[in-house]
Amino acid sequence: MTTPNRRETLEQLHREVGAALANNDTTQARLDSLKADIQLALEQLEGDEDDTLVESLEGSLVELEAEHPTLTAAITTAINILSSAGI
Repeated sequence: MTTPNRRETLEQLHREVGAALANNDTTQARLDSLKADIQLALEQLEGDEDDTLVESLEGSLVELEAEHPTLTAAITTAINILSSAGI
């Protein structure tokens, strides 16, 4: 995947995570952490990438699935795209 496509995917996911509303403090903390991880990945996009973002996304799936099915679908899409790019 080219860097612009990765950037677009991460920017879209960042927007969706930012727009998600949490029903409790634990979910809000998870969303805030996920948003920070995505922002860091965007900032480091041109450098060496590691599995930290994918691990964070995967960890978020279980916690967010019941409250935010649309967001978890976007996270799943992002994981698949990033994984196919070798990230």
